Amino acid sequence: MSLKPVLLYGATGYTGRLCQAALESLEQPYLVGGRDRAGLEALAGPHCQGVRVAPVEALGDIFEGVGCVLTAVGPFARLGLTVLDAAIAAGAHYVDTTGEQTFLRVALERHDAAQAAGVTALPACGIEYLPMFLGAALLGEGPVNTYLWLDDFHPTQGSVRSMVGMAGVGSTPMPKHVQFEREGYAIRIPGAEELFVHPESRTHLVLKAHEAWTFTALWPLAKLFSPARFADRIAAKVTDPTLAQREADGFHLVVQSEQRWLLLEGRDVYASTGHYAAAVAQRLVQGAALQTGVLSAGKALDPKAMLETLGLEVRWGQQVIEPL
Repeated sequence: MSLKPVLLYGATGYTGRLCQAALESLEQPYLVGGRDRAGLEALAGPHCQGVRVAPVEALGDIFEGVGCVLTAVGPFARLGLTVLDAAIAAGAHYVDTTGEQTFLRVALERHDAAQAAGVTALPACGIEYLPMFLGAALLGEGPVNTYLWLDDFHPTQGSVRSMVGMAGVGSTPMPKHVQFEREGYAIRIPGAEELFVHPESRTHLVLKAHEAWTFTALWPLAKLFSPARFADRIAAKVTDPTLAQREADGFHLVVQSEQRWLLLEGRDVYASTGHYAAAVAQRLVQGAALQTGVLSAGKALDPKAMLETLGLEVRWGQQVIEPL
């Protein structure tokens, strides 16, 4: 029996196009979906089995008959829940590329509905959280600290919309100097770990000193002025990164438990996100899910097998960056 295809929703966006390229490289049968028929038809590759046109506001039955919905449509806090609900209603598994904690909180409220529908929904399968989810599963039960270094990160318009939407959420982050083969200033951000791994987990973005202190200075202003109202206008001033810029960008992710840590690293943040999300969607349509509901990929999939699929090598150690 042939497997149901993946439907890539938001395929014409920056991250969506990279997800489509990843699905092609995986030789995964897929459909493309969104609001722009001409753009979708131009994007369809050899493994594309069709085009489905519908805006987020009127999805209708666009997800009927698909094995998994892979969505890159954001900001997720504004648009994500409609897509998740429609996927569950259609009985389709779900994967997305978000890093927005505000969306992840409401997504978790759909856990029982996903279980009742026999659906596995795996939010946050980009570079920020998928490797962390898998690494945390290898470390075992309990809280984790994660530290993400981004080398000369160049945001897209979409990532700027998401970041602006999250600005001011939670307490003002205070930079801490950290040293782990490289130094930097770690600031705690609202992350997925405390929702999906353990409530005492913490997420840190590691920046240069001037970047971290600027971040801290702007946080109270974000609480006061709610910049999310202007997210589209702010994003319009951003130029999406070129291929050369993407390939020059690397990332290093340390996941630390009480006694040990593991390190995962790679290059090209956006292409890696496309590859990770596409590979997870493929595993779901292949029947690899261990549980249903709204979960972390580390709980729903075999973490060792998934890391091997992604080509991520794990380095282990016992040095502790910061006590839990």
